[in-house]
Amino acid sequence: LDLPPLAWPRPTELWHKWRHRVANFLWEAGPLFALGSLVVEVARITGLLDAVQVGLGPVFSTLLHLPPTTAPAFLLGFIRRDFGAVGLYRSALSPAQILTGAVTLTLFVPCLASTLVLIREEGVVRGAAIWAGSVALALAMGAAVARVAVGWSPA
Repeated sequence: LDLPPLAWPRPTELWHKWRHRVANFLWEAGPLFALGSLVVEVARITGLLDAVQVGLGPVFSTLLHLPPTTAPAFLLGFIRRDFGAVGLYRSALSPAQILTGAVTLTLFVPCLASTLVLIREEGVVRGAAIWAGSVALALAMGAAVARVAVGWSPA
């Protein structure tokens, strides 16, 4: 095969390609980001967000051996990834619990905006299956880490 001669790209070509890709991304993902923010804000105002946090508390305490106060960190991690790490940092956790939380949060579902893009690209059924599989994997790995790191065994 003959390869074409390689050359450094021109800065103007890079600028135009970058500008085009950013504009396309914002055109496609911008409305999804706005929709996600609207849903989260409505859930916060109506109290649904607090109810979900209260409901998830026992899951984290029994399965992951984390205090129920870490549930908001995981919920915020779904809303925005970096908020989840901050939520874990603010909790008074042992090193083993920090490891468990970090592993689980790392494997946890992508943020809300990424989830909406995933559903848009893959469809509702396949996107929901990917989302559920990600949650199951994260919780299973978190439970395994909790078992080894914390030395916890289920009753």
